[in-house]
Amino acid sequence: MTQADRVHSTPPTNTPVDTTRRRFLAVAAFASVAGAGSLAAAAMTPNDVPQAVTMPTPRHSELDAEMTAAVTEIATIDDTLNAMHKKYGDDADSQDDYIDFADRRLDLLEMMGSTPSMSRIGIEAKAAALLMNDLACDYSRFGDVAESLALDILALAKAVRS
Repeated sequence: MTQADRVHSTPPTNTPVDTTRRRFLAVAAFASVAGAGSLAAAAMTPNDVPQAVTMPTPRHSELDAEMTAAVTEIATIDDTLNAMHKKYGDDADSQDDYIDFADRRLDLLEMMGSTPSMSRIGIEAKAAALLMNDLACDYSRFGDVAESLALDILALAKAVRS
């Protein structure tokens, strides 16, 4: 009986994971969701959603802009830390720059996990952060951001219902 010499449906296990492609896809997905959300919000009549939810005050915009900036900065820091791992190997975490970047990353994640979102923009930023591969490995902070996102969604739903 003839045996197959390869399996076409199984991906090769000896190829490296392309984190750059994943990061690009995550950013593209976030941009797509943000654009679609903006179109949906524009299509709503004022009676569909309370004005406070669709039109955040400047204070809310600033806080949620900080969330969006934090996601971008975390992605940049993750790329930098990964490059340092490639350059220094196991000694990467003994580099002064590495420690500074890692501390900044933790501060940003702590802010995202402890600060309520004031609008859809902040909620989308937290969702985008949860899609990052490097955050998924940090169970504690991943859980904090996920819990904060869940509370934001429940608060938004309560605001819409009332």
